Amino acid sequence: MLEVEGLLNGANWQGLVQGALQALRGSRHMAMWVPRQDMLEDMCHGFVGGTGFASDISAGLEVQFLNESGIGSGVRRDWLNSMMASMLDPQTGLFEAADGGHTWQPCPLAHMQDQHVVYFEMLGRAMGMALLHGEVLPGAHFTPNFLKLLLGQPAKLDDLRGNPPLLTFLKQLAAGQFKPEELCLTFSCANGLGPEADLIPEGSQVEVDSTNWQDYYKHMVAFKLHKSIQREVEAVKKGLQHFVDERTMKLLHRYATPQILDQLLAGESGVDVEDWQAYTLYKNCSEHNHVVKWFWEILQGYSQKQLQALLAFVTCSPVPPAGGFARLAGFNGGRHLFELCLLPEHDDSRLPRAATCFNTLYLPSYSSKQVMHHRLQQASSAQLVFDEGAVHEVAAPRSSTTSRASATSSNSSQRAVNYNANATWVVRQDAFYLPCYSYGEFFVYTCTQ
Repeated sequence: MLEVEGLLNGANWQGLVQGALQALRGSRHMAMWVPRQDMLEDMCHGFVGGTGFASDISAGLEVQFLNESGIGSGVRRDWLNSMMASMLDPQTGLFEAADGGHTWQPCPLAHMQDQHVVYFEMLGRAMGMALLHGEVLPGAHFTPNFLKLLLGQPAKLDDLRGNPPLLTFLKQLAAGQFKPEELCLTFSCANGLGPEADLIPEGSQVEVDSTNWQDYYKHMVAFKLHKSIQREVEAVKKGLQHFVDERTMKLLHRYATPQILDQLLAGESGVDVEDWQAYTLYKNCSEHNHVVKWFWEILQGYSQKQLQALLAFVTCSPVPPAGGFARLAGFNGGRHLFELCLLPEHDDSRLPRAATCFNTLYLPSYSSKQVMHHRLQQASSAQLVFDEGAVHEVAAPRSSTTSRASATSSNSSQRAVNYNANATWVVRQDAFYLPCYSYGEFFVYTCTQ
C-alpha cells in the first residue's frame, strides 16, 4: 500500500495521479476538429450526437482547429485554454464568481441553459484529460465546496465562505442571535433569479419559528452545500470517471484536499521566474551568454500578466502545472523542460518562434536588450494561430489587417490559412514575419508583389 499520507504537495500528487491514469490508457488516440468560434456549442452538438468529445477518448485526444494545420500537444493545451475561458465566461451562464472573484461555482441559473448537464459532463472530461496529460485548466479555481463534492468528501458550513453574507447569516442563526419569528422566513430559499426552491415538500407554506428553526438551518445548509448543485456535480463526476478509474478516485477521496485538487486542475497560482530559470535547458548557448542574461533580466521585470502571456506563447499554458517548471508537460503528456534555443542570426526584425509541443523558444541573437524586450512583447501579445511545416509563401497585401491568406506549402499543395486581423505583422523589406506556433521548423511569410 502506498504511504500517501506523506504526499503533501501538488508535485507528488500530480505524478501519482498521472502515472496511475497513464498505466490504464490504451494506445489509440482519437482526433477531433473544432472551430475557434462557437466552440462550446459545436462540441455540445457533437456530444449529444455521441461523436467528438463524447467518443472513447480515455487513451488521449489530438485536437486540430478548423482551417489550421497544426496538431499536437500544444494545440490540445490551447484548446483546453479556450474551452475553459468559454466555460467560465459569465455570459455562458454556467458558472458565477465567488469569494470576491477568486473562485467559481455553478450558477443557480445554469439549468436554464439548454443542455446544461452536457456542458458540465464535458467539463468533467476536460478535467480528466488534464490529469491524464499532466496539463492544466487555466483559471479553473473552484470553490472548496464544489471540489469537496467532486472528491466525495463531506462539506462543512465554512465551505460556504465564498458567499460571506450567507455564511454570516447562518452562523448568527445557529448562535441564536435572531428571533426566528421576526425573520418572516419559510422553508424555501432564493435560487438565482428563478422561482424559490422548497427546502422540504411545500416548504414555501411552512413558516420558520422557534420550534423548527433548527430544522430550517439544517435544510438550508444542505441545500446550499449540495442539493442546489447536485445535478451539475454528478455530471462533472460522470465526465471525470471516463478517465479516472475507481481506485484512483478512492485514493483522491481519502487523502486529497480541495487545495490539492485545485492545484492539480488549475496549476500553480502564478509564474515564478527563479523556478523557470532553474529548470531550463539551453541549446546553442549557455546561461552565461549575454543574450541569455538579457532574456532573464527582462523576465525579472515582467508583471505576472506579461509572464503568463510569454509562457502561453511558448507552451500554450499561462501557468505551470502542479510542481512548477520541473513538471512542465511536453509532447503527449511526457515531461519536457522549457528549452531556450539561441539562433545564430543577427536580425533585429525577426520575431521569436515557439515549438509549443516541446516548450521551446527560438530566440534570435538580438543586438540589444531593448530590441529583445520589444520583440518578446510583440510575439507574446499577438493573436496567434497554429501552422505546421517548413516554409510557406503567402500572397498578402502590405497591410496589418490581413485576415486570410492563400498559402503554398513546400510540397506545392494549396490550402487556406486563417489569421486574426489583429495579429502583429512585422514588415521587413518584401516579407511579413508573423509570430506563429510551430510544431517543427520556422515560418517565413513572403509577400508576393
